[in-house]
Amino acid sequence: MRDLGTMGEMTFASWSAQVGVANKSDNDKTGWDFIFENIIETDTDQLSNDPIDKLPTPLKCFIQVKSTDNKLEDQAISLSHCQRFIGSGDPVFILVLEFDGFTECQRAYLIHVGNDYIRKIKKRLREINSSDIHKLHKMTITFSYTEQDKLPSLNGVGLQQAISHYVGSRPELYAKNKLEYAEKVGYEGPTVRCKFQIKVPGEESLIEWALGERSLDYTGGFIETDIRFNIAGRRERLDGGKLSIEAKLSGPHCQDHFSVKIR
Repeated sequence: MRDLGTMGEMTFASWSAQVGVANKSDNDKTGWDFIFENIIETDTDQLSNDPIDKLPTPLKCFIQVKSTDNKLEDQAISLSHCQRFIGSGDPVFILVLEFDGFTECQRAYLIHVGNDYIRKIKKRLREINSSDIHKLHKMTITFSYTEQDKLPSLNGVGLQQAISHYVGSRPELYAKNKLEYAEKVGYEGPTVRCKFQIKVPGEESLIEWALGERSLDYTGGFIETDIRFNIAGRRERLDGGKLSIEAKLSGPHCQDHFSVKIR
């Protein structure tokens, strides 16, 4: 019986040896099969122009190899692995090798775990109850690829060109941007919800507040809820808060609606 997995790993190892170094992961729990490093060869002219400490950081990326006899087959990867994919600033790729029943790879596609997938993974993680964290390995994220992801050539040069297309010439800048995006994604809208109870001295005070004639002051604790992708997350009780709430009538006749201002 054909061992497609081994065939794919041997193909990748051969390509990577042509342009860099690939170290195989001995732990399946990491989510990637290889750590690929590209040794940057620096010529004499570059050394004379740039201080050594300013030279580009050598490329290091994580690659999971998938082998198949089918064409354009979606790849499902466990959510626990996906969580690891976006926890590091290093680039992560899924290399799909299509053999079509032959002994040699016929086509190869490189899926970049970029911003679109980072958003998808982060949102899926937010949707899951924290009590189900031990079930992440049973949940999956689907990765798709098209002809646009096809390697330009079936060799190390084609692999290197495809990786460079996404990472660029400054891997350290790529890592910085990736981590910043992973930290901020999903917080484009409201990010915090606060809940507290305030006692109004009396009905007259409430009317005066609604008319904008006075503010309501509150000192004490409140419950803060983290909001991401418009989904509530962790709740945390904070003590020692101080709020001043004002109401302001608006509209053409100052009676259509009113806004609330909290300081």
